[in-house]
Amino acid sequence: MTERKQPIDTREMRSNRAALLDQARALLDKSSPSATDRETARQKIEEARSLALEIDRAELGNDQIRDEAARQFGHSYGTGPVFRNVETGEEVRSIRHGESFTRSLGLQRPSMSLGKLIVGAATGDWRHAEEERAAYSQGASVNGGYLLTPEMSSMVIDLARGQSVVSQLGVTTLPMATEILEIAKVDSDPTAYWTGENQEITESNGTFGLCRLRAKCLAIYCTASLELVRNAANAQSIIEDTIAKALAAKLDSSFINGTGASNEPQGLLNSPNVGTYGVDGPISHDKLVLAAAQLWGGNVEPDAMLMDSTLRSEIARLKDGEGRYQPPPVEVSKLRPYMASTISSTDSNHAMYIGMFQNCILGMRNQVEIEVSATAGDVFKKKQIAIRGLVWADFLVCRSGDVVRLKGITEST
Repeated sequence: MTERKQPIDTREMRSNRAALLDQARALLDKSSPSATDRETARQKIEEARSLALEIDRAELGNDQIRDEAARQFGHSYGTGPVFRNVETGEEVRSIRHGESFTRSLGLQRPSMSLGKLIVGAATGDWRHAEEERAAYSQGASVNGGYLLTPEMSSMVIDLARGQSVVSQLGVTTLPMATEILEIAKVDSDPTAYWTGENQEITESNGTFGLCRLRAKCLAIYCTASLELVRNAANAQSIIEDTIAKALAAKLDSSFINGTGASNEPQGLLNSPNVGTYGVDGPISHDKLVLAAAQLWGGNVEPDAMLMDSTLRSEIARLKDGEGRYQPPPVEVSKLRPYMASTISSTDSNHAMYIGMFQNCILGMRNQVEIEVSATAGDVFKKKQIAIRGLVWADFLVCRSGDVVRLKGITEST
């Protein structure tokens, strides 16, 4: 029997590419970059381009593997849980990290670049960007901006998802065809009972409810020097990477800390479905195990933990009474560590999360609006261009008992 090929995980390659572009940007952002700085930045950009080609080849191979699986096992693209839209009755197949939002919608992966589209729209020079020009001109005009074609919109969403910690955690992405998507959930599990002949069946209190995703607008506005856009060899990749990173950062921040008010999604911090465990002191392996035990009690096997860099360092430096580094228990080593820049807490101490995050939902509409202008605001007199992007998304922790927040964590002395 031939072993079925598995998709390639491109997360590390994407992370390395982002780091190279950050390093190049830091060199070029110096007040007076030297010739050595410029040459080093050029080399890093070339390395990033080579990595981008590797990622594209890997993702193309992943698409072929998944397409073959779809033909063999008879399901559409997307291996996440299957949901049903309560209002329309349509089946909605979710996708996991590493799977393409584009392909989940039955679209072909575009060979286009958001950076090329923005540079072309800003300068009017569409040489070597014919596909991008078609995608921009075919999009419907909306208040001076353009609603990108479905293929281009889904590509922008994939760029943001690729850099998002939320996606890497294992959160399930659910495409939203409409502004509101209602899906069924289990509020409490029913109980089964053994019963004898002619005996009345004991009634259980299992209940079902609705989860509602309402797409909220996430906006980005930035400016760039017109001279840079026209002349910098790396303008396309820098602009594309910067926009994707900014969208990913805000998606991550709102997923973790969102209030649920002022047109912002409700994040883990404020979700009633996220449990709490009071550490009330420095973090330790024992505390991590006890927090995970809260989830085990509901037959949930946590597989990831989310923390800031301070707590990541605290856990890595845990030592025994003789000053030797402590190897983590097996149950802790099963928790994949992820970091976010800001994890808010309800007090002055640190907080972190442990859970099985695949039951958390990131709903995203396949609708991206891009506007590029050389006249908006005061950019005309500053010889700049303005870029505005709009995407629509929402978050949902479907049920309680899948995620726990560890609070009251102090730093070791």
